[in-house]
Amino acid sequence: MSDELIRNLREHLSHDALFRYIEKNDWLNEVFDESFRKAIDEEEYYTTPQTAALMGLEDKDWTIRNLLNKYNLDEYVGMQKIKSRLVLDYIGVIKVKMMLFIMDKTDRKPLSIAEMLGQVASTHVSDGFTRHAQASDNTDLATNDDYSKLYMLAFHKKQLEQALKLTNHEKYYLEQKEVDSAAYYEELISQMEVTKDSYIREIAALDEQIRTIKYQQLLSEQVDNLAKEQASKFSFKKIFKQEPSQDNRSEQINTGLSKQLEQLGEKIGLVKGKISDLEQKMEKTSEKATQDKEMQAVQKEKLEEEILEINQNITNVEAKINNEKKNISGDSNMTLFLADDINVE
Repeated sequence: MSDELIRNLREHLSHDALFRYIEKNDWLNEVFDESFRKAIDEEEYYTTPQTAALMGLEDKDWTIRNLLNKYNLDEYVGMQKIKSRLVLDYIGVIKVKMMLFIMDKTDRKPLSIAEMLGQVASTHVSDGFTRHAQASDNTDLATNDDYSKLYMLAFHKKQLEQALKLTNHEKYYLEQKEVDSAAYYEELISQMEVTKDSYIREIAALDEQIRTIKYQQLLSEQVDNLAKEQASKFSFKKIFKQEPSQDNRSEQINTGLSKQLEQLGEKIGLVKGKISDLEQKMEKTSEKATQDKEMQAVQKEKLEEEILEINQNITNVEAKINNEKKNISGDSNMTLFLADDINVE
């Protein structure tokens, strides 16, 4: 599926703000490259990890989850629940890809994407018409009178404050996750260190047994040499007596001791193998801890950027509200009511 996909998207997304923006900038082939066109299936439903994999974000599906958890963007992509799983149809996947592409291409934040889409709550103003709060820095709310304009600015401010609260909560939970994750990996590596120490002590005990057996071998050799010296002093007739040979006894002892040494060596080899496996596991765990820490740092940095952006937008809107208040004549109490007594659903 190549040109057919583009034709279908023009049919389904002709009124989509992101699609029009991408098409206007001649980015269609860049967003929907050949590999993506071949991979996407119009008949399939995709989980968040599968969606991430389609976009080359394996093991980073949290990026998509975080995006969709903001500003009702999950509604925009049409997230569905099928047999207890949250999934997207292919149009939903396309919308996710467009959002991620524009964010990367133009350095926009999720709030800016929501502004482009108009994914904001609506309210009914006094003239009976539904107005929508726009979220851009240069907010220009066209209304029929100054009071409606002030109302919409105040509504927009409330909405930004709600977004700021949610983002601050998200940052707080991320910081708690950082602490918990660090403690988890520290405890896990500590347990591995304890296990490794027990293996080292086991090898030391086996080495001690080996030294003991080697000492026994040395004694046996000395006894054997002494016996040979004594045997050389016996009379010629002694040779013909039917007595067990000292050489045979020594050989049997040495054979038994050598077998014990061999068994102990094998045990040490097995324990050293366990230590090697454990060290590899410790190294991978340490790498995973570092990766998680770096990933959390990136998430935190993005949240902090969003918080700064939202605060700046609030400051801009407050300035516009103050300007509108100065321009409005009449009952100041009504003005305050319009500016402050607003609930964001």
